[in-house]
Amino acid sequence: MLGLSHFVNLLFARVLSRSGLSYSELSAVGSTTFQSQWSTSQRVIDESPKLYFDIQRLNGFTARIHAELESSLRDWRAWTESADAVGFAAVMEAERVWRRGEAGR
Repeated sequence: MLGLSHFVNLLFARVLSRSGLSYSELSAVGSTTFQSQWSTSQRVIDESPKLYFDIQRLNGFTARIHAELESSLRDWRAWTESADAVGFAAVMEAERVWRRGEAGR
C-alpha cells in the first residue's frame, strides 16, 4: 500500500495542473494544508518519471490501491453531494480511531 502516497501526490499535481488556475494563483490563497501537500507533491513530480512509473506498474498493491481510491472517491462524493455531514464525520472519526490503533477494540 506504500505506493499510495506516490500516487496521491501525482494525482494532486495533475488535478491542480488541469484546474485552469496557475500555481501562483493557488499558492496565494492556499492554506497551510495546501502548501504542505504541494511541497510533498512537488518533490514527487520533480523525481524521475521512470522511477514513479515503475513503482506504480510493478507494485503488487497497485490494482488494490486503484480500487480503494475509486471506492473511496465514490463514498466521499456521495456524502458531499447528499449533504451527509453525519456520514462524512463518522468516517473521519473512524480514520482517527484507526490511526490510534483502536479499531476492532
